[in-house]
Amino acid sequence: MLNSEESVRVVSRVLDKGLAGWVVRNRKAALVYDTRTDDRWHIFPEDEITVGSAMCVPFMSDGVVVAVLTLVHNEPNHFSETQLRVITIVTNQATIALRNAQLFNRIETQQRQLAAVLQSVPDLLFVMDEGGRLILMNSGAQAFLGIAKVEDATGRQLISFIERDEIFTDIQQGMEEAARSDAPVTLDIRSERTKHDYTVIVSIWGEARDNRAGYVVLMHDVTQLLNLDRFKTEMLSIVSHDLRAPLANIAGYTDLIAFDNQDNSQLMEWIDIIRRQIDRMDHLLESLLQKKKVDENNLDLRYGVILSELAKRVAENMMVDGNRKNHTIIDEVRMEEDVTGTVDAMLLSRAMENFASNALKYTPEGGRIIIRTYSDAQRFYFEVEDNGIGIPEDSLPRIFDEFYRVNSRANRAIHGVGIGLSLVKSIVERHEGTVWVNSQIGVGSLFGMWIPIEKK
Repeated sequence: MLNSEESVRVVSRVLDKGLAGWVVRNRKAALVYDTRTDDRWHIFPEDEITVGSAMCVPFMSDGVVVAVLTLVHNEPNHFSETQLRVITIVTNQATIALRNAQLFNRIETQQRQLAAVLQSVPDLLFVMDEGGRLILMNSGAQAFLGIAKVEDATGRQLISFIERDEIFTDIQQGMEEAARSDAPVTLDIRSERTKHDYTVIVSIWGEARDNRAGYVVLMHDVTQLLNLDRFKTEMLSIVSHDLRAPLANIAGYTDLIAFDNQDNSQLMEWIDIIRRQIDRMDHLLESLLQKKKVDENNLDLRYGVILSELAKRVAENMMVDGNRKNHTIIDEVRMEEDVTGTVDAMLLSRAMENFASNALKYTPEGGRIIIRTYSDAQRFYFEVEDNGIGIPEDSLPRIFDEFYRVNSRANRAIHGVGIGLSLVKSIVERHEGTVWVNSQIGVGSLFGMWIPIEKK
C-alpha cells in the first residue's frame, strides 16, 4: 500500500511519461494494441504487472481533462476499437453525471447560503413568481402570516392572506404599480391588526434566460421611529405654544421691577441678564414654531422675488451685528435683477439669516465673514464663509440634523440647541434646493445653499 507521498510521486511520473500523460496532453483516447511496440506505453522499473495491451480514455469537461480511465490486459491485442468507443461513451455519460452532481452540490450550497441570508434579514421578506404566488419567505414573514410551515403558504397568492391582514390589499396594489412602471415602489402602510407601521418596498425580479419574473416584497418595521417622531412633534407643539404665555408674563413682571428700581444698579444688572435669557428663549421658541410650520405645511405664501435683494438685506443686517464682536464683514452679494424665484420670502430670508448668525456665533472676536451670492442658468447660490473654529470631519454628515450639536471643547460655551441649521435645510428643500457645508477645524467653515431660479 502506497502512502500519500508515494502516490503523488507515481501519479506525477505516469502523467509525465505514461499513457495517461499522453491522453491528458492530447485530450483524446488512446488504444495500445501491443505495449512492446507502442512508444506511448512506458514501463517503469518497479512495475510488478506485465501489461500486453491497454486503452486510456479521458473524462472531459468544457474541453478540460478532469480525470482518465486506464484499462490494461496481460495479453496483446485484447482491446478493440469497438470497445474503445463503448468506453468513450460510458466516460462521456459519467462526465455529464459528475458535472451534474457538482452543479447540484453547488446549487444546494447556494440555497443553504441564501436561506441563511434570508433568515438573518430582520425585515419581513416575501418572494413571489409572476402570478404573485409565494416562492420564498423568511421566518419573520412566516410569523406575520401565522403559518406553522413555509410549505403551507408556498404556491398561494399573497393577496389570499387578506383575511389575516388588510395590509396585503395595499401591497397588491404596489405589486401592480411596480409591474406597470418596471421600477421599485415604496409604500408607507400601517397594520391595524398588529398596530405596527411599515415601510414596504416592492421590486421586480426577472431571469431573461427562462423568461421568468416575479416580485420581492420587503417590509421594514418603522413603528418605533414613527412613535418617536409623533412624540417629538407633540413635544414641539407643547414647548412652542405653552411656554409663550409664561415667558410673556416673566418679561412683563421684569419690566415692572425695572421701572420701580431704576436707581439700584445691581438689581438692574440682574434684570438685564433675565431679559437676555428671555430673548434667547423667545428666539428658540420662534425657531421651533418655524420648523414646525415648514415640516407640516406647504409653502402657500410664494411670490416672485429678486433673490439678491433678500441676500443684500441679510448682509446689511449682519454688518450691524458683526460690529458688536469686531468682525470684518465682507459683502460679495451680486445684485442681479434678472435672477428671480417664486419663494416664501420670509422663510428664505430666515434661512439666510440662520447661516449668517451661525457664522457670527462660531467665529471668535475679530474674525472675518464673507457673504457671497452667484447664479447660473438654473440656480441661485448663497454662501456664508468664515474663519471660525470649524467643524470636525465626523460631525459634518449630521450638522443639518435636528437638535444635533457638535460635541467639542471649542463650542461648549456657545449657546444653542441644534435647530437653526435643520430649519435652513427644511426651508431650502421645500424650495426644491440643496444645502451643503465644507469645514476644517481651526480654519473655518463654508455653508451654502442653492434654489431654482427663473431668469427674465
